[in-house]
Amino acid sequence: MHVLIPFIISVITCLHIYVLHQVGSSNAFATLIIKEPIKLAMYFKLKDILFIYLMSTSLAEIAIVSYIGHSANYILASPLVTPEHIVPEWYFLSLYAILRGIPNKLFGILSMFSFI
Repeated sequence: MHVLIPFIISVITCLHIYVLHQVGSSNAFATLIIKEPIKLAMYFKLKDILFIYLMSTSLAEIAIVSYIGHSANYILASPLVTPEHIVPEWYFLSLYAILRGIPNKLFGILSMFSFI
């Protein structure tokens, strides 16, 4: 469901934009005055295509960068060898710096929780 629902929403959104560009937009109050739906100009089609292009390339770039990650995280683990430098993920770097900066374990953990 976590993958299926966003896919369904994106398909419905694309169909909505397609129908909006083909048929046009109608307003309940505007139909009293103007009897035909308002067609979209070519400017809006180009704007939508540019937006879709920019969003898809930026999301693809984010996905590729997060997939690549840090090279030290892809070394196979061995229980007999301790890695020379253990690198946490980016969202734990501030807590990691606090723990490394304070030599006493108890004060390090207390300061880490006080930071949160």
